[in-house]
Amino acid sequence: CVCVCVTSHSLSQTSGWSQFKTLLRRNMLIAYRDPTVYYLQLFLHSFYGFLIGAVFYKLTPTFSNINDMFSGVTWLVFLQAYMHVFKVHYLDQSNKRFHHEHANKMYCVFAYWSAEFLATAICSLVFLPGITIAYFMMGLPGPAFGLTIIATYFLALASEGMIHFITQFSREAAYAVVAAQSALILLCVFTTGSLITENNVPGWWVWVQELSFFAHSSRAIAHSVLGELTYSCVSPATTIVGTNCQLNGQPYLFPCIAGTTCNVRGFDVLHIFKGLQDTPMWLSFLYLVLLSFFFRLGTLVLYRFPFRRFWLQRLQGWTTSTLRDMVFDGTINTQRLQREVGMLKLRLNGLDVSSRAAITIQRVWRSFLNLNRFKKAVYAVIESKKNHVVLDMRPVSASALIWKNLTLSLSNGKVLIDNVEGYALGGRVLALMGPSGAGKTTLLNALSGRAPYAAVQGQVWLNGRPMRQEDLKYVPQFDDLNERFTVRELLTATGQLQAPADPAVMRRRVAKLLSILGLNRQADMTSGQLTGGQRKRVSIGLGLVGEPKVLFLDEPTTGLDSSSALNIVKYISAVARATNVVCIMTIHQPAAAVFNSLDDLYLLETGRLVYFGRLDKGSAYFSSLNMHCTTGCNPADYYLDLISTSPQTAMTRHTLVPPPGMTTTTTWSGLYHASQYAEPVTPPKGTPSARSPAVSEVKRFFIMLQRLVTFNARAPEYYLRAIQLVLIGLYLGTLYLRLPKDTSRLTELSGASFFNIWVVLFSVVASVPALARDRRLVQQEVANGSYRYPTHTLAHFLASVPFNLLCAILYQCVFHYLVGFNDLFSAWVYSVAMSLALMLVMEAIVLCVIEALKDAMLSVTFSMILLGMLFLFAGYFIHADKMPPSVRWITWLMPSRYALDGSLNNVFADQQYFNPATGTSFPGEFLLTSVFGHTSDTIAKWPNFVVVLAWTVLFRLAHLAMTLFNNRSFGRAPAGTSPQATTTTAT
Repeated sequence: CVCVCVTSHSLSQTSGWSQFKTLLRRNMLIAYRDPTVYYLQLFLHSFYGFLIGAVFYKLTPTFSNINDMFSGVTWLVFLQAYMHVFKVHYLDQSNKRFHHEHANKMYCVFAYWSAEFLATAICSLVFLPGITIAYFMMGLPGPAFGLTIIATYFLALASEGMIHFITQFSREAAYAVVAAQSALILLCVFTTGSLITENNVPGWWVWVQELSFFAHSSRAIAHSVLGELTYSCVSPATTIVGTNCQLNGQPYLFPCIAGTTCNVRGFDVLHIFKGLQDTPMWLSFLYLVLLSFFFRLGTLVLYRFPFRRFWLQRLQGWTTSTLRDMVFDGTINTQRLQREVGMLKLRLNGLDVSSRAAITIQRVWRSFLNLNRFKKAVYAVIESKKNHVVLDMRPVSASALIWKNLTLSLSNGKVLIDNVEGYALGGRVLALMGPSGAGKTTLLNALSGRAPYAAVQGQVWLNGRPMRQEDLKYVPQFDDLNERFTVRELLTATGQLQAPADPAVMRRRVAKLLSILGLNRQADMTSGQLTGGQRKRVSIGLGLVGEPKVLFLDEPTTGLDSSSALNIVKYISAVARATNVVCIMTIHQPAAAVFNSLDDLYLLETGRLVYFGRLDKGSAYFSSLNMHCTTGCNPADYYLDLISTSPQTAMTRHTLVPPPGMTTTTTWSGLYHASQYAEPVTPPKGTPSARSPAVSEVKRFFIMLQRLVTFNARAPEYYLRAIQLVLIGLYLGTLYLRLPKDTSRLTELSGASFFNIWVVLFSVVASVPALARDRRLVQQEVANGSYRYPTHTLAHFLASVPFNLLCAILYQCVFHYLVGFNDLFSAWVYSVAMSLALMLVMEAIVLCVIEALKDAMLSVTFSMILLGMLFLFAGYFIHADKMPPSVRWITWLMPSRYALDGSLNNVFADQQYFNPATGTSFPGEFLLTSVFGHTSDTIAKWPNFVVVLAWTVLFRLAHLAMTLFNNRSFGRAPAGTSPQATTTTAT
């Protein structure tokens, strides 16, 4: 990486050809060394290729299985196109790197673009094994394999080019994934005629079909594969009519090959049954190649003229000029009104005395009313001041948190905290300080039980008893604040969850806390509108509003300037004295003013204790070692500079005289323990306190439910989901506009039913980043004792129902009636209910994925993988009975199978369908049994809905179980083994 960076630094002084070669080498090195770029895709591609081959194993060209061959080709195309969604994260990082380097004039745009294009073209060869596995497992003809491989290769380039083009418009990789997936959905509908036959595409959407690389690649592959196959008319699904072969119950006549009993060419099946245009194979292939270059050229244009820096600025400039014109027009209108008011005043002066007196009396009366209102407001303020109660103050007692023999070690045996002891007193601020890697945050995590990654041994007591979870509130280094609530709402809700106080008392407590933290002016602002220092103060307030006995703060001054850091430390000290809370904070390298604002110091070096005691005695200790901090020197800088190296090195560097007894093996910890400052210390005895009254879990549930409903109403996720569903519903609804009840349109009716499920499930994936972001916040709140995981799980589920229901209603109002599935109101109600159930089950699935992976980008990626499996095994592309027994059982584990069965029943049941071949009509139940393989027992649609709901409950319970297991020890401090702890001895 260093070589690449050094080489890149000098690119601006080289020729374009040299820039191209260097950038190509860098891209190839990244592809070779980064496992998430192509290695992960290669594994997933091969895995999915094997799954597709297993589902469509050994296909035979018979009319009984006429759709299976087309479905197999469809999934080959899906595999090659959708796999590039997993590359979005890399493309997003690549875009950011390009804009940074190009801004520094490191290379020309064309050299970067061409190097990237060639590297992608070379690396796309890794996607051939998955296609090869699936192709031959399906039993497709060998002579067609060559063109299939070439077509899928250029399909991969076109798909990757389109996705790369889309990433230029988004700053967030997770949302770019969703945008790319949406584009693929809009284009994949034209694949091999499996979802809509080409001759039935409405004229207003033909242009989209011609831009779809799905359509061109599937045409080329289908022509190649079907051209090598013949279908026998001797089948229970067909009837020989003269020299033609007719599908039973459907208006399709296939000409028999002359001189045979009745064999039909694959080309005829392709053109007649699927309506694929009789376009030459080479022309479809040429269109595919041109599309791959078209998207790449679009990326080049956006490289040269970036969207945000070029196009967006021009749009903003036009908007600004338009607004300026509107303001100018408003100013003219205001001046006109002012002139009219002046004319009215002149007319008023011309009135007689009685009229003017009446007007004057009216003005006095209005002023009197306003004065009364003012008096009432003043009296209300005075009354509120009388009733205003300060924050509950605990009696100043010798509260003490004590830890003894505390050790933290990793599974590989590495010790991060080595047998340390100490204590912190109430009303004072103890600072944990040390160089990077000294173990400050690790010690804080060990004391609070937030180190599930390691084994913690030792005892922690509070006031002579083991510390409990409700005693402690932990303020993490990064301020994870819910940006949909105001500061007052955040503090009030947290206080209600943690302390059983009357609402009026809680309001007064929050008001006093806002005053102490200096947040009165920001009380009604959302956390997203606050500065870094203000957000830090809010985090401290959230830790204090529940009146904890112990408060831990991890790096509260990180990212703040010296003035803000000083203010934060002063606030912490003031709050600690006002509430008598035991306060421990980690701090890295504070300024002198910040350091002198602290009370006690706990100095660490590689997990060992270097100094512990009052802050003002630290200089005396180091002076005893002949290490004097001169006047004007920042003690924090001096201490850290000393202990960042060994004592021997520090003595040599600062030309100091070694203290008596110091050897070449002496450590900082050994020096401290051998000094008089490490004598046993005895903190005041703490009186064991009773367990504080807690808020009932039922009350917490209703508080959480109200809070989550408010959050969902303010957050954009569900509104974006509704907009996305309505827009895609309009697109698909106009594509399948008012389908006739005709057996010749079965492909479109079943395709629309399939998309009715796919779109709903897919829309939930857009919420993965928000759900992953909320996971860490929930973990902190549970560890701080705000509520329990079962309470949050139930409240989260119930709070999502009304918003998912709204999305389902809006979507089905558009899609259901545009398509013309079933105009009965009961059928629309079922469509809404099934859409709601699908959103709920998909939310439960992605929550399980998030809890398993704990990363937003990986969660989006693997949610897409599971989404693909939900549709591969849904039974739409190939019925479960036709799958090999080795994979058939998987269909029973897929909620999409039951959703598809229920949706098809809702579409076809209680409907009459016309058969153009016979001129007769028959009930939709006949199609369900003869075409879709349903039995009389499975035609009932509501049982399928109940099964989907049951899967929702099952996945929610699985998510709860995973959460409880992953956090089983998070937030639990090491238990003390003694009823009293009054003395600590340095070790």
